[in-house]
Amino acid sequence: MIKFNKQAVGVKTSAVLLSRIVSATIALFFVPVYIKLLGVESYGLVAFYLLLVSVLVLIDFALSTALSRQVVILRARNEPEKSIKDLVFSMEIIYAGISLLIFVIIYLFAEKISLYWLKADELPPERLKTSIRYIGILVALQFPSSIYNGVMISLDKQILNSVISIIINVLKAVGVILVLKIFAPVIENYFIWQILITVCSVILLRYFVWKEISTTKLRPVFSMLQLNPIKAFAFGMFGVTIVNFLLSMVDKLVVSNLVMLNLVACYSLAFQLSSVMGQVITPLQSTVFPKFTALLTQNNYEVCTRLYHKSCKWVALIIWPLGLILFFFAEDILMAWTGNAFVTANTAPVLQIVSIGTIFNCLMFVPYIFMLSHGKTKFTIILNIVGAIIFLPWLFWSIPKYGILGASFIWLAINLFYFLIGIPLFHRLFMKKELLNWYVKDNLFPFLAAIILLGTAKALRVNTAFFDAPLNFILLISLFGIIYVYMMPELRELSFKVLKIKKQDKAIT
Repeated sequence: MIKFNKQAVGVKTSAVLLSRIVSATIALFFVPVYIKLLGVESYGLVAFYLLLVSVLVLIDFALSTALSRQVVILRARNEPEKSIKDLVFSMEIIYAGISLLIFVIIYLFAEKISLYWLKADELPPERLKTSIRYIGILVALQFPSSIYNGVMISLDKQILNSVISIIINVLKAVGVILVLKIFAPVIENYFIWQILITVCSVILLRYFVWKEISTTKLRPVFSMLQLNPIKAFAFGMFGVTIVNFLLSMVDKLVVSNLVMLNLVACYSLAFQLSSVMGQVITPLQSTVFPKFTALLTQNNYEVCTRLYHKSCKWVALIIWPLGLILFFFAEDILMAWTGNAFVTANTAPVLQIVSIGTIFNCLMFVPYIFMLSHGKTKFTIILNIVGAIIFLPWLFWSIPKYGILGASFIWLAINLFYFLIGIPLFHRLFMKKELLNWYVKDNLFPFLAAIILLGTAKALRVNTAFFDAPLNFILLISLFGIIYVYMMPELRELSFKVLKIKKQDKAIT
């Protein structure tokens, strides 16, 4: 039986979490700078690029997850090194072909996208076309990096992977500001710098992956033998990602076509802020996914169930307060973040709706990872197809009528559907007799504590002039945050451990 080093798991999860926090912090800190240097409309092109990346991440998730899962299985079975090398090399060939196809498609359709899809007041079509072609290069180059991220995680190299991620994100964010200030604050220079750093990141990741999996000089070859075991799972994941695309990305594509680029930027900013919730919890995947896979392979369902509830509880502890802070204080956060009245006025209502939808979306995270570890994809495909049939027609009605606010309500409705229908069905099929524990033990107390504390903070903010001052407002939120930590046994225990470690360090020094 495989035994897991809890301390090592905690360190690795912390490393991935730190990487995500740095990534989210960079985004939150530098976005206002980008908007100031480039303008809201040019930042709308950055939002369009992020949209394309998100679409391709959904498609890529099928292959990278299948690869990561298979590497874990090969290692658990003590398969020869040559098997892993052939598998990774085969996936590299497939990704290279997909990347080339992506670039060719975007390059050929760049002019049509600039003329007939995107709507801009200030940027001329020729500059739009050039920027879109740069986006094509950038997306095609970024696509293969997920191979190496997935392999690093399956090889338990989360710390090294996180360090590389932090370095690359800092270079992308800080370097581009220097480029824009030294040369010219134009959107083309933004994308050129991103391309250069992305090339470096892919080369660096590939070097470390092959260093880890190559202890012999046996040359890897393209091998259908190694690809065959992952075909069924990969095709199932393709089905999942296609319907995920329909439910989570079509709204953004339609918005990018029907509204002006400055409003596309506002819609993107709302999702960017709410994505902080996902950034914080996704480090769990790097440790939970391999553990679920190993435990299910060994038919160790008792330990697997305990791990499931523990993971769900930690997600709830983090997601409920984060999401409700965005909901209650959307306008305050946006104004402090961007300092732009237009952006704040148009983004705040969208952020409130999107943040609640994202809470429900994040609560599905651990059940979703469990199903992937189990190799079960049919449930997600069927659930998403039903959701698409119900909600997509409303999307094409709501955006022309209500703009980006209408699109955000569809996002909320889809994720509420997951929460009310998907969660009970998942537990009925995969975690029998655990639904009540999920609602009550995993989620109820964090939800009640967060909504009572933050609701009280909102009332004080609105009705007490003292909290109008930014510093006093921060102190108010900090105070309620401390109260929340000490109301939650898990967070309280963690805080005591941290304080104890710090005291020991001081005693040693």
